[in-house]
Amino acid sequence: MATQAAHRRKVLLQACREIGAQAADSDGFVPLRSLLKRFSAELHVRPLLVEAMIAESIATTRGAPRWTVFVDSDRYSVDASALLDERSSSPLPDRLRNTVAHELAHSLAFRASEFGMTLEVGRGAAVKEIEREIEEVSPLLLLPERAVLDFLAHGRVDADSLARLRRHLGVSRYLLINRFRLFGMTQERGRLETSAVRNTAIVLGTKTREDQLLVDSWPVFSLFERNHQPAELLNLLKTRQLLLQELLPLTAGGELQGEFATSAGTLEHPRAEPCIVRFSVEERHGPGTFLVVLHRIAK
Repeated sequence: MATQAAHRRKVLLQACREIGAQAADSDGFVPLRSLLKRFSAELHVRPLLVEAMIAESIATTRGAPRWTVFVDSDRYSVDASALLDERSSSPLPDRLRNTVAHELAHSLAFRASEFGMTLEVGRGAAVKEIEREIEEVSPLLLLPERAVLDFLAHGRVDADSLARLRRHLGVSRYLLINRFRLFGMTQERGRLETSAVRNTAIVLGTKTREDQLLVDSWPVFSLFERNHQPAELLNLLKTRQLLLQELLPLTAGGELQGEFATSAGTLEHPRAEPCIVRFSVEERHGPGTFLVVLHRIAK
């Protein structure tokens, strides 16, 4: 059973990687219209009791879309012209893009022999398990490998550059971090280990309506030699949430970048070696999420 699940996951990862790459334009941006076309689907906006859903057409004429993604009109407002004109300079809202990609990925559980893949799809609990796996790999549809690796080739990874990347590709911060996490599950990992993101962690923060700055222990991307992570990051991973000042030694002035001396190690041996950590924090003016980047440098 475990072998079957591992094979299924490998097939889903490969399918989503290929679909995302095929749907991307020359800038690495994936327009929703291209993704919908690749899935033989169309988008309808109407009142729903849920945020979104996908349905298969019972009968279609030759060449007509076979699937329909429905999104709730109370949450989203998008017309045909906006969908047609979408590009990296004017992407649709990232939550809408994430939602549509999520629904399209879910349809893979019911398309066991499409896209050059073969899936063994069971019923009941087996289908639910497959859908959880598909949800995990859906970031591959909006963040193709080439777009991320082209960004890393510029050699600058900090909170501001990652914020520009995610705006350019029209994805949320949450999805961006999970896409980096997926590198560890595919053949891309080796290329990541020699890139500008080596010895780096990317963390998701939240600014509350009371102007409190928090950082979450999920999702977190980290890639460190010998898995020696900064002690402050290890503290975060042991809990659900920390105040930003508990993760970083912020000064009274609240500078958004700097360096500090600390130690690094594993959960079992948290202070295995001394190190220097360079950090950057994405500026956030109102409530919402922001990015935090930690980079370990030699002491």
